[in-house]
Amino acid sequence: MATRGLLSNRLWQIVPRPENERLYVFIDEIQYLDNPTNFLKYHYDQNHQVLKLIVTSSSAFYLDKHFDDSLAGRKKLFILPTLSFREFMIFRSQPELSELFKTATLSKPDISSVPLFHQREILTLAEEYLIYGGYPAVVLAPDKHSKQELLFELFSSYLKRDFQESGITQTNDIYHLLKLLAFQAGSELNKNKLATELGISRHILESLLYTLQKTFHIELIAPFFSGHPKELRKMPKLYFMDLGMRNTVLKNYALPADRNDLGRLYENFVYRFLCDSLPNADIQFWRTQSGGEVDFVINGSQAYEVKWNGNHINHKQYERFQSNYPQLNLQFIAHQNTVGCLVL
Repeated sequence: MATRGLLSNRLWQIVPRPENERLYVFIDEIQYLDNPTNFLKYHYDQNHQVLKLIVTSSSAFYLDKHFDDSLAGRKKLFILPTLSFREFMIFRSQPELSELFKTATLSKPDISSVPLFHQREILTLAEEYLIYGGYPAVVLAPDKHSKQELLFELFSSYLKRDFQESGITQTNDIYHLLKLLAFQAGSELNKNKLATELGISRHILESLLYTLQKTFHIELIAPFFSGHPKELRKMPKLYFMDLGMRNTVLKNYALPADRNDLGRLYENFVYRFLCDSLPNADIQFWRTQSGGEVDFVINGSQAYEVKWNGNHINHKQYERFQSNYPQLNLQFIAHQNTVGCLVL
């Protein structure tokens, strides 16, 4: 606490004021300062020629709550999610595979141009990423038991802290909600039905979902529609931002061959890939009231349908979408048995 007060008021008593060069100061969890907005504004306005502050906060919720000024013109914001699949391969001491993957997927999610031997290596690593996700400490853990213990610790400590500091007291509700969301990953989210199942109000549910999004645990994407009748226009679709966290919520670390949720898990993997590869893209989905569906529509110009097994594609199911949107290029992404599919 004393250090926090000292940092807020007298930074130059902690670090030496530079004379002929710029000093870089890293401050973790900036929201715990007494007045982080004034601190950052003051040092930018008075010292930006000799001081560069690199500050972090563990959630966007804290930034919204503790910062009463946008700091426009004084900051550049970076969002650092858990490791992307490319970064995961680097952490697993496979930088060459990571570079092959990057080169092969620059224009679309497809590694079919990679030599078959390396394809198999990449797909094997992808299956590990599907189960344990991209928290750096988890990726570097030596065995599956260590990975599971770390994930459980992250789940218990981070989520508890996030909820407490966001003012949420319904701990049982949030854990029950997370489990329901984990089962529904890749599905449309009926908020009224979900609130009823949890026995809470729609207002409380919205607050819980907001916190989960602001702490980077989940994302909701909007439906894509135009003037065609019977298209979904309101219900969002849900994805987890880390697959290891989702599997921890479900207490399910089974290998892909032994899972009954593989389709949802793989679709979530592809969503995370699209987020990492196209950080500024508008990612949506298309669905009709009768069940017609395309998993991802990117920037209103490219569409992808995701299947773990490329042999399980009924092309007739997508005729309506292609008829309604002939300008959209629909492609199929699969992990195995991929004749006519992009390989990812």
